[in-house]
Amino acid sequence: MHTRQLSLFEQYRFGDPTLTDEQVVEAIARQILEDADAKPPVDVEVLASACGINEIEQRQAGPAGMLFRRGGVLVASIHAGDGLERGRFTVLHEGGHTFLEDFLRTIQYRCAGQRTREEYLCDVAAAEMLLPREFFVPDLKQAGVGLQGVEDLAQHYVASHQSTALRVVALTEGTVALLVFKVAHKPSERGRENNCEPRLRLQWSSTTGSWPFVRRHKSADTGSAVERAWQGEWVSETALVDEFFGESLGPMNVDARRYGDTVLVLVRPRVRLLRR
Repeated sequence: MHTRQLSLFEQYRFGDPTLTDEQVVEAIARQILEDADAKPPVDVEVLASACGINEIEQRQAGPAGMLFRRGGVLVASIHAGDGLERGRFTVLHEGGHTFLEDFLRTIQYRCAGQRTREEYLCDVAAAEMLLPREFFVPDLKQAGVGLQGVEDLAQHYVASHQSTALRVVALTEGTVALLVFKVAHKPSERGRENNCEPRLRLQWSSTTGSWPFVRRHKSADTGSAVERAWQGEWVSETALVDEFFGESLGPMNVDARRYGDTVLVLVRPRVRLLRR
């Protein structure tokens, strides 16, 4: 009778059943980083090899990433058009699949759209390996929570601005929101796209601390901080962003800038100085 080998995820889970799924994946990633003596900017090929990936190839079409066996060799295939920084994240995302049970039962794809729990955990693994907590937290304290800090950190870690901004939010001690905007139609316009003008809309968000409900798909008003960032302005000011939340927040510290077809917005509460 054939006995199935336990995945790394299962082995770590049995070792400490109190860990959440995210903590298990992060622990595996940290062990790989330690074994490879990895320091930023990490060598993605070395880490991929530590995950059991034998080859990394680039394709001109298809999803952002794929993981499959070819002739007994484990191959990570990434989209050539995604650029260096995003490609590094994608390779490590595919490496994250090797942590999980039966990861080669089917070909693994990384693509746009609704994320499964498995895809989410692979993103957690990639974030820990590409932007290791051990180094990122002290570097973040020095860089500061803002888009200038995001750009500095992204350059240092050879990571995309979006991945770096997400890591900033995840590891910040405090209250901060990342809002991500693209020109798009809202869901109610599906099937009527030819008759409706797309607008700059909130696509998704990530927050830490206490925030009200975020109004996904809400469009940015003309002349707003978000719309001005889309037009090319570097926005760093005190502004109202109440229209994107379920309740009034009052004036907030807002950093907004356009990166390609995306506007990233970091929102933080204002620091109130006490009068002496």
